[in-house]
Amino acid sequence: MGIFTDWASALDSARLCDALLREWDANPPHERRTGGLADRDVRATARALGVSERRAHDVIDLARAARLLASNRTVSRFATGSGGATRSFFVPTSLYDQWRAATDEDRVAWLAQSWAVRTGVAPQPLAGQPPPMVSEIIVQGDLTGVIPGRPDPDLRNLVTDAAVVESFGAATTVRFTQESIGHALTHGWTAQGLREALTARCPFPLPQALDYTITDTERRLDPHLSPALPLPVATRPVWRAPVGGGAADAAGDLIETVTVIHEAIRSGATIVVQLAGSRGDVETRTLQPVSFEGGRLRAIDPARETELTVVVHRIVSARPAGEEDRT
Repeated sequence: MGIFTDWASALDSARLCDALLREWDANPPHERRTGGLADRDVRATARALGVSERRAHDVIDLARAARLLASNRTVSRFATGSGGATRSFFVPTSLYDQWRAATDEDRVAWLAQSWAVRTGVAPQPLAGQPPPMVSEIIVQGDLTGVIPGRPDPDLRNLVTDAAVVESFGAATTVRFTQESIGHALTHGWTAQGLREALTARCPFPLPQALDYTITDTERRLDPHLSPALPLPVATRPVWRAPVGGGAADAAGDLIETVTVIHEAIRSGATIVVQLAGSRGDVETRTLQPVSFEGGRLRAIDPARETELTVVVHRIVSARPAGEEDRT
């Protein structure tokens, strides 16, 4: 599966994984008694993602390898009768919130590392560079919005919560609808909070049509929503599967690894990293991180008195120097 050959394909895989998680968070498919998904659910997922059934299978496998999806036995919300029926669904795991907060670069590294662990293929540097991030959206009177580049994490989550993404590429085009605004208002946003977030990201005043759509959608949702109070995330009917074990455990450590690197940069400390080699070997080195940008770690090797740049996909693990002897 050529999903990590260059930044364009890697970012597209991360985008599709995110779309899959959002879709199954809202509409979790049943797990067959014999395991796996029914063909109709694969077809429905492919339609929701706008990809072929084969590509949908690939994205599902990738998300499961990254421990972002798992089956979770629960009482069916569609069950009838007093006792209900125990069914198994595929739902996002407890790592989903970490995924939502991660940058695109960290998401790509998360997926690449977990896929490498699963397939036994050492991750290779991606060709090219990730496109620069932007923090603005131009909202137009016809309720469309244009993001002139790759959105930063906050803007990415804002538009995927409150709009329908219509196209990707050099620019991202979205459309605000009553349904998409309603989704945002029932998933933690308030009408005022949504206006403020969009106003902060738009270089021009928000069109009156969008303001009216937000107000009208909020009114239609009453009395189920209070305009003064957000709907706490904890009150939403969220199903989360426990994170499974196995070889893909390394993927779940990626956020911790990135945190260790950033902390070392801030404090000037050294860290011990394990680097995957081109022949499947793993090398341990002690490094002093200098910067971490665009999915690349620039660091100094004090023992060798050299400076090196390491693509994040090669980093198997990272820990503060000296911590390996602690028990």
